[in-house]
Amino acid sequence: MMRPLLAVLALVPSLLAGQSVARRHDGTFPVSFAGSLQPATGGWVRRGMVHYGKWLFAAGAVGFTILGEHEHRRAQHFWTQLLRMCQADNQNCALGDDGRYLNFQAEVLYDQSVFYDHRARHRLIAGQLSLLGAAAMFIADLSGKVEKPGNIPFHGLLVTPAQNGLQLGLRLTF
Repeated sequence: MMRPLLAVLALVPSLLAGQSVARRHDGTFPVSFAGSLQPATGGWVRRGMVHYGKWLFAAGAVGFTILGEHEHRRAQHFWTQLLRMCQADNQNCALGDDGRYLNFQAEVLYDQSVFYDHRARHRLIAGQLSLLGAAAMFIADLSGKVEKPGNIPFHGLLVTPAQNGLQLGLRLTF
């Protein structure tokens, strides 16, 4: 399950580098490419990887979470069938000395429920790791920017000391 994800992640830098070169309409490299593929300002591949990688990780988090939820529903379906079988006849749920169900059908339903539950757990963990990776990429993308965005007029909450405590206010600049 993780091998296709690792393969896609390994290909992302080369795909992003190809996109940035393909965006040139005249088919030439910028002047800063003279002598090497690394521009004079440096880090264009890293910035592109971070900028687009954050969305790849976010999509992976959503995708793995949806897949995990789907597998959980499958596990719950088999578990519900097992419970119904046990409620219909209590002898269907008798356990042997080895801890297995004596009824073959009950054992199959239990095994399928456990199988899909483990798959759900692995996919949910992959979704959480992808979400963590997306958060790291968002932070890395923000840390590379030095200037503030110019289109946000709200600068925040004002908290100043007052005679009897604190004074709260909002500051809006236009």
